[in-house]
Amino acid sequence: ASKEVPSRAIIKLNDTEGDTGQLSSLQVLQLVHLAHEAGLETYISAGMTSAHMAPAVYAGVDGVGIGTSLHYKTADKTINGALNRSAILETLATRDRAEDQLRGRGARLLATLDRLHYEGNLSPDGEIKRSQLYSALLGNEEARLRAQCEAVMPLLAPFLERQPSHPVLDRAWRKLKFLELGAGAASAEQISHLETSLRTANLTTLKAIL
Repeated sequence: ASKEVPSRAIIKLNDTEGDTGQLSSLQVLQLVHLAHEAGLETYISAGMTSAHMAPAVYAGVDGVGIGTSLHYKTADKTINGALNRSAILETLATRDRAEDQLRGRGARLLATLDRLHYEGNLSPDGEIKRSQLYSALLGNEEARLRAQCEAVMPLLAPFLERQPSHPVLDRAWRKLKFLELGAGAASAEQISHLETSLRTANLTTLKAIL
C-alpha cells in the first residue's frame, strides 16, 4: 500500500511518466512469476479499481483487493456507503474479458507452468517452454505469444483434466500424472503407493510423500 489516503494504485495503467501507480505492469508480471515459481499465491491491493483488473489479469495475479471504488460514497465523500452492485459486476466483466484475451490466457498458462515447476512436475522440455512463454509475455509480441501458448498446450493438457478439489489431493494427482507420463524417476511400487494414498484421500501420507 502507499502512505496516502486513498492509496496510490499498486499497478500502473499505462506505464507513462504521468501515471501515479507504484509498479509497472511488467514489474508486477515479474514479481508474480517469481512468487509462483517459489510456490506462493499472489494478491495485490492498494488503490485498485475496475480499470486495473486487466493489467492484473495480464500479470497472472491470483487475487485482487478492491475496496473503496466498489462502494457508493456518502454525502461528504469521506465515508464509504453500501456496496455498488453495478460497479462490482463491471469489475467482474472486465476481469472476464481480460482472461479471454491472448495475454490473459498466456498469463494463466504461465502460472500453471510455474506451479508445476515448483512441484517438480515439469520435464526439461517443459522448463524450456515455460521460459519461452515468460519471455513472450514480457515482450508482449502477439504472434510470438500466440505461438508459445499453442506450444505449451499439449504439455499442459494432461494436468488440466481434473477439477480442483483439495490442494493436497490436487498436487498429489499432478505428481501421479507426471510419473505416469514417464517424465519422473519412480518405481512401480512408489507409483502404486501414491495412487493408493490418493484414492483413499490419505492426506497425512500424501503430505509426507510430496
